[in-house]
Amino acid sequence: MKRFLLLTTQLISTVLIFAVVSVSALQGQKRRQVSTPTVDEAREALSVGDLKRAEVLLETAIASQPSAEVCDLLGIVRDQQNRDKEAEQLYLQALKLNPGLLNARNNLGNHYLKTGRVDDAVKEFQLVLKRDPLHAEANYNLGLVYLQTGAYNQSIAHLEKTIKSTGADLSILLILLEANIKAKRDKRVSQILSQLYSVADNDGKLHFTVGLTLARNGLYEKAAEAFRFTSEKQPQTFEVLYNLGIALYNADKFEEAEKALASAADIKPEIPEVHFRLGLVFSALGDSAGAVEEFKHTIERNPKHTEAHFLMGEEYYKRNAMQAAYDSYEKAVELDPKKPLYHLKLGNACFKLFKYARAEQAYRQLLELTDPKQVEVNYLIGYSLRSQGKLNEAIPFFQKELEYKEKHFESMANLGYLNVELGNFEEAEKYLKATLELKPTHSESYFDLGRMYVKQRKYPEAIELLQKAISFKPDYTQAHYQLFLSYTRTGQKEKADKELEIFKRLEEEDKRERDERERRQRTIDNAASQTEGKQR
Repeated sequence: MKRFLLLTTQLISTVLIFAVVSVSALQGQKRRQVSTPTVDEAREALSVGDLKRAEVLLETAIASQPSAEVCDLLGIVRDQQNRDKEAEQLYLQALKLNPGLLNARNNLGNHYLKTGRVDDAVKEFQLVLKRDPLHAEANYNLGLVYLQTGAYNQSIAHLEKTIKSTGADLSILLILLEANIKAKRDKRVSQILSQLYSVADNDGKLHFTVGLTLARNGLYEKAAEAFRFTSEKQPQTFEVLYNLGIALYNADKFEEAEKALASAADIKPEIPEVHFRLGLVFSALGDSAGAVEEFKHTIERNPKHTEAHFLMGEEYYKRNAMQAAYDSYEKAVELDPKKPLYHLKLGNACFKLFKYARAEQAYRQLLELTDPKQVEVNYLIGYSLRSQGKLNEAIPFFQKELEYKEKHFESMANLGYLNVELGNFEEAEKYLKATLELKPTHSESYFDLGRMYVKQRKYPEAIELLQKAISFKPDYTQAHYQLFLSYTRTGQKEKADKELEIFKRLEEEDKRERDERERRQRTIDNAASQTEGKQR
């Protein structure tokens, strides 16, 4: 079960894009536009984040003599105040006054990104680039938009133009790295990594950031290398060891992952997630007891950690500690009742514990959450009803399963069994013969068909079918009993006595096996309960 890193940086949001580019645009305006004292003061106030002063100055300027530059700057102020409609009107007014003011058009594009109008933003950036193909901010923003929308080659083209205009800024190189990874341009990825790593990184922070980018994109071994470098520069740093451990886990290097995560847990034992990740590592190593212990540590620190409850249930299930598995699944379902897998696994554990009514409930909840065409949930409900003795109620669910999968073997076999039990012999025969066409070695269908013939006193036919059942399953206890009945009723005493003797022997063996299973189960359940509360 792979997990992405938690302590990761995200792609720069459109809000941040707006803020970054607006500052750049301000600088551009300062360089290119005709200055006035008031406008210069407003630009200065904006550059230091003094929105109130900038607002007063610009409102004064726009009241006396509106200009494209003033409208654009006031639009930036309104954007940062989240007065979106006013900001848009001001940018449009700026462009009306001066259609060639590229900064205003670029900021309008930023505004559209911020407000979720991506297509409109792209149009504005493209108009900017039509006038100035190397406009750094427009290329940068288009590069990000295309990266986020999956147009990786277009993203790369615009980001490369940004670097051509501004130089190889580290933040742009990191985004370009991600775009090339997603575009599967391995050679260029290696070139960018070399370029990034050529920068003096005395504290390892650059390598750490690169590692996050690599890990986010599934390059776990390369990410681990980057995290190791950082760990050498900053030993015993929780975030570095934690992410190193997860990268190693995702690279299937479980022993190394355990060491890194255990070191992280020693530094910050109060963090639930590091114990959860250790649980995943122990599970992958086949150390179920260790996994359970770490999931318990996770739950002690975060009782609502749903996945820890569920995965602890999985570990108990592997060990056949069904009561403990059931309890863990129940808690997971309680915390997240909308997750189909939790209901499925809970239902399966209920069957092992003979809690058929609770299994039925779990499967009915599963039916509400899944597509019955994809999951055999109707069959599961039918089987849980059959197990409760609700034979008539079970039949429609098996029939429904056959509507989705016309050759669903188990549903056919169950419909055969149920109809035998209910005395619907014609229906039973139809289904049982259909199962034997699909699987000619299915001993249970031969048995059900044979015992149906015994009920109908068709003993020769019954004997033939029961013998076939035994040929495929020699220790079929009840088939030998039905043969005993058939031979007895046809006057074949010697054969009847032989079948009765076999039946009694098998029945005694079955009892011993049941007793041994119950003894083993008690031992497993006691061992599971005794480990409760133990600390790492």
